[in-house]
Amino acid sequence: MSKSSLLCKSLFTAALIATTSLSVSATAQAAYPAYIENDLIKICTAIRDNKPMRLQRIVKKTGLSYRQLQNGLVCNNDDMMTFAAKHQSEATSQLLARRLGTSPTLTAAR
Repeated sequence: MSKSSLLCKSLFTAALIATTSLSVSATAQAAYPAYIENDLIKICTAIRDNKPMRLQRIVKKTGLSYRQLQNGLVCNNDDMMTFAAKHQSEATSQLLARRLGTSPTLTAAR
């Protein structure tokens, strides 16, 4: 086998591996359908804008519970309660606290 054919086989193998890894990472990034992702963004926006009625409507539309959202939703790297507190969204903080059975005040742990 000549050096050029060995080089071609090596390049082909490397290209095949790169293509396979790119397709796997693209599939992993598309975990949520677009309509769910848009609704999750709307939830974060409603929390930020202090619109509890809009928040309730969007959460009901998604079919997710507040507990599921608390465990999985991240708004700008914060959970829902922290995000609401950072944006002084008092009304949505109160709603989330009632729905989650927690205190609306944010306490720091040591």
